[in-house]
Amino acid sequence: MKSFQRNVLVLLVCLIAGGGLTACWDLSKPAEETGGAVRDDGRKDVIVISNLPGDAVEEGNSSVEQKVYDLVEEMPSFPGGEEELKRYISDHLRYPVKAGEKEITGRVVVRFTVMSDGSIGDVRIVRSLDPHLDKEVMRLVVEMPRWIPGRHGGETVNVWMTLPVDF
Repeated sequence: MKSFQRNVLVLLVCLIAGGGLTACWDLSKPAEETGGAVRDDGRKDVIVISNLPGDAVEEGNSSVEQKVYDLVEEMPSFPGGEEELKRYISDHLRYPVKAGEKEITGRVVVRFTVMSDGSIGDVRIVRSLDPHLDKEVMRLVVEMPRWIPGRHGGETVNVWMTLPVDF
């Protein structure tokens, strides 16, 4: 019964975050085993920032990619919880002047990795609204303080997070 409740909760979170049913597909596997966290559906509104801390780990002379999970036993959390995350967004989000001139409103959905050390890596806009608003959301996420990392199998791991930001 407990796993059923967890699966229902995961489904609801995915749907609320705007990911749809495909975002909930096979969430317990690492992203590279599910064909990547953001599937290429031909859309041109996915923006990727690379070379952020934690994109790869140096081992000896070679770079080794780390697994990134979609769902883990203990999901990452913003320091202070969800209310503090809302307060952080409210206090730090700046509405770009150019977007304001166009009177653009709506939601930008951003996906990012909370690394095993709590830092933010691999930030992607998965639902674009306007280039100026997208850039502001990416700035907001990149500048976030370290999160409390996710845990799986007793170890801290890298986890994908999706965050809708309303303008």
